[in-house]
Amino acid sequence: MSYKSAKSRLVKLAPALFAMVFVPLSVVPFGADAAQPVSGLTYDGDHDVIVFPSCDLAVRYNNKTFVPVKAKLQDTASSAFLKIAPDKAVKIWEDYDSAKMTAAPEQILIEGYDVSKIGSFGASRFSKEFMAANRVREVQFTNERIARETGLSPSAFTGITAVKPFEIAPKSGETPFFLYVIQTPEHLTIYARKMRAASRTFDLDPAVIVTQLQVRGTKDCVSNVKLDEPKVVAQ
Repeated sequence: MSYKSAKSRLVKLAPALFAMVFVPLSVVPFGADAAQPVSGLTYDGDHDVIVFPSCDLAVRYNNKTFVPVKAKLQDTASSAFLKIAPDKAVKIWEDYDSAKMTAAPEQILIEGYDVSKIGSFGASRFSKEFMAANRVREVQFTNERIARETGLSPSAFTGITAVKPFEIAPKSGETPFFLYVIQTPEHLTIYARKMRAASRTFDLDPAVIVTQLQVRGTKDCVSNVKLDEPKVVAQ
């Protein structure tokens, strides 16, 4: 091709090339890493969902291991961990009783609070009873490590004010576990997983109850679990 012919062809292509380079940003598709709205948690045949609208808290979990996995509301007159009573508390656990097993199953304890009742969180918020029964040590975890155990989505951390992980070593000799204090502008959530009696810590042995946790924007989450309020025993 002669120089003259090449120059003529380039002149004809120039408008098309210009249009390709200067595509308006509004029509350029963004990649999968762009922030997306968090979709609501939903249940299916293998997973159940619990929603606490007053705490803006939802949890999805597998509803069986080799035994059924059950959930039960806990008494909110006092916390299993703090000096302050929670607004909602739930235990999710393997139903070893159905298999006539007496060993301790894996269980997850979750408590929800109005953050205005607690303020900034520190170890001084733990109850005297809890501190007397356990050695408590604050630890540093990456968001990835926290998400791996709790099931928080990577995008959830943008709406979370702070997450404080603690290592809890029961003085009774039970397997140590990790407790997570998850704070948003409106609520505080405590998440603690106790491993099976024969298991080591979460980082050394696989967990059998796998959760997805949502601590903001739960209006689109759909619950299929009806939890009965704990019966109040007359004194």
